[in-house]
Formats: sequence, structure tokens, C-alpha cells
Amino acid sequence: MPNFDAFNEPETVQVEIVTLSGVRTVEATDGMTVKEFKEANGLAGTKIIDEDSNLLRDNDVISDGMQLYISTPKKNG
Repeated sequence: MPNFDAFNEPETVQVEIVTLSGVRTVEATDGMTVKEFKEANGLAGTKIIDEDSNLLRDNDVISDGMQLYISTPKKNG
């Protein structure tokens, strides 16, 4: 008998985070919002831009194959 529960499990996707300090790959759940993604990866206070230079809002959804660019706030001092 097929495992129908497997259809209900969220699919994980690989997301590349590109910053000035380098590139790191993290896993996200397909359908995760940008806000959830920021909270899960300690990216609060950052701006996220996609490969087409679109600024992503908190309610935008992460999908497979995305490349995200992180803009951290400038620190004075």
C-alpha cells in the first residue's frame, strides 16, 4: 500500500544565502515565508533580495532554486 502520509510532509528546498562574507546553503521548507525564513536563520533586521533584484517582503514565499542576497544593516562605529 502506498504511503499517503508522504504527500502531506513539507518538501525541503536548498537555499543559497550570498553575503559579503561568503555563500552558505541552508534548508528551508517549501512554502515558508520570508519572515519565517529570517527567524529560522537569525536574519532579523536584514533585507533579502532575489536573483532578479526584487526586494522580498515578509509575506513572500521561498521556493526551490531561489538564490537570496542578504543586505545587513550598516553598523556605525
